Amino acid sequence: MSEGTGIDAQRSPEARALRLERWRALLSGTNVTADGPRVDRAVRSGPVNLLMGVWLHATARLEQEAELTGLERSLLEPLCRVLGEEEVRAVGALYREQRETRSVTVVPQSVAFRSLAEGYEPEDFRSALVELLPLIGAMPNLAVVDPAVLAQGRSVDDERSTAALGEYGYGVTGFTGEAPGQTEHSGPPRAGTSFRARLEWDSFYCKKAVGDQWGGRDEIYWTAACNAAGYGHTTRTAETGAVTEEETYPIHGDHATGSKAFFDTTLNGCGTAVITLWEADQSHAEWYEALGEALQDVVDSLKYHDLFLSLIPSTELFGYLYTGVSMLATIWESLRNKDDLVLTRGIAFGPAALGMMHQYGGVASWTFDATADGMGHFTLYTRYTGEEPVVPPGSSTLISSGWPGLAGTAFTSDLDAACNVPGSSNHLYLFKGNEYLRYDAPAEEVVAGPKSIAGSWPGLADTAFTSGIDAACQVPGSSTDVYLFRGTWYVRYNVSTEKIVTGPSLTMFGWPGVSFIGTDAASAVPDHPKDVYLFRGDQYVRYNAVDNKIVNGPWSISAGWPSVEGTAFSYALSAACSAPGHEAVYLFKGDRYLRYPI
Repeated sequence: MSEGTGIDAQRSPEARALRLERWRALLSGTNVTADGPRVDRAVRSGPVNLLMGVWLHATARLEQEAELTGLERSLLEPLCRVLGEEEVRAVGALYREQRETRSVTVVPQSVAFRSLAEGYEPEDFRSALVELLPLIGAMPNLAVVDPAVLAQGRSVDDERSTAALGEYGYGVTGFTGEAPGQTEHSGPPRAGTSFRARLEWDSFYCKKAVGDQWGGRDEIYWTAACNAAGYGHTTRTAETGAVTEEETYPIHGDHATGSKAFFDTTLNGCGTAVITLWEADQSHAEWYEALGEALQDVVDSLKYHDLFLSLIPSTELFGYLYTGVSMLATIWESLRNKDDLVLTRGIAFGPAALGMMHQYGGVASWTFDATADGMGHFTLYTRYTGEEPVVPPGSSTLISSGWPGLAGTAFTSDLDAACNVPGSSNHLYLFKGNEYLRYDAPAEEVVAGPKSIAGSWPGLADTAFTSGIDAACQVPGSSTDVYLFRGTWYVRYNVSTEKIVTGPSLTMFGWPGVSFIGTDAASAVPDHPKDVYLFRGDQYVRYNAVDNKIVNGPWSISAGWPSVEGTAFSYALSAACSAPGHEAVYLFKGDRYLRYPI
């Protein structure tokens, strides 16, 4: 790279003229030089590049001396501060001229055809964003990821998402994970329990170096811009020089303070981080840092705090983050030298993802593969060093996330029944269809199965129970027996002798006072010598199985289990059982479960 390109040089007339030429290329869809911006990337993102479009709309209105809205002023001021108002007005003139050709392809057409007499208010932007969510959700560089990958030791990125990151030059990864009310039939999201969330730089691995085609120093550094409700933070790491292939390098923290933390706040919801990998000379770093902070201020001006209050990132938050990162990537194309920027990626996470990191060593890996542009291939390692996220009662999680030993089986969704194994403090039976398995909950591994019920429960031969179990529970006080329910029938079964003790009998006769027509789920009451819970529809009873009488109920599940009110767990449960090692009950529904303290 050439020297003498610090902040003063970047504000020179020559540098401004070069940037305006790059803007002209982006807006017209024509590369002006081999060293110019990747116009194809900007065009590819155009239909969903909403924030970029609103910013350009505001620049044209500024150039036309229109009365700007408060939102437009907050969008323009940061870059006017760094680039100067004259340059921002010049960009507006270029955009206005290109609009007149009716061929603006780098922003959504709804923005390109909007009259310059109309400004953008916050509600206008949000309405436009909601309309674009289906398109954003289909973008190949938006990956929605199950936090279970963090538990299973796999890379966060698959082949498809890695290729899309390289193709677009940026991307967004959003983690799923369930929160109170965040189900198909749910109401508004609920607040969780606050905890200290802290993410740190750890190290990076260089699979293929960038190289420096201009003969300057080859330096790698990272920037991050993070947000949560009431929190915003930007940082730039110290540089790592003389990077060579197939080597791992520690990241020494912020270039000024040495702090390794790039996200550090008390979290009561979800958060986002935008991480960029750079290869640039020292003289550029100050300039890019100033630009990065200004661009972050632009994005912050649109921060909708309610998007961060849910315990999982919502589809709208994915879209908000995506359009912000898309704008950053587009503007960087107009401002950078060709070999400065490598890749930018946004990450949206909640307690489920952070909880997986905390539970499984804290380290997560993130791929930055720009070999298609000759810009290297790196893997970033970050580390979670915060507190264990506390998920309140009523919060649900994907079974595949919380029960990693079930990976590769059909038992990660739509369980029919669950039951504590008599005589064991750790093992559970899980039933689905005509199969079952035995699971060690603390060890998180399958001990036996999946196997057919008919082949492993010989005492059930010639009964309908070999075709499937609707509900099951350990017989209170017994070290050998379980209750199995199917339709309106039940049996008491000895797992040691492999024989039926009682039944098959109609539940209404064997459980006097219970008027349920069928049983959805059943569970022994934790550490109680007599009682079980029976669930049907939106009702449940607590039943003394020794004295054969109802203790409580029938009551609505919502009334007796108030933390599930308004969620899908308030009716038609799939399965239930006592949680080994806890004064709690596991409730299962579809592909989700929750642990409810008793």
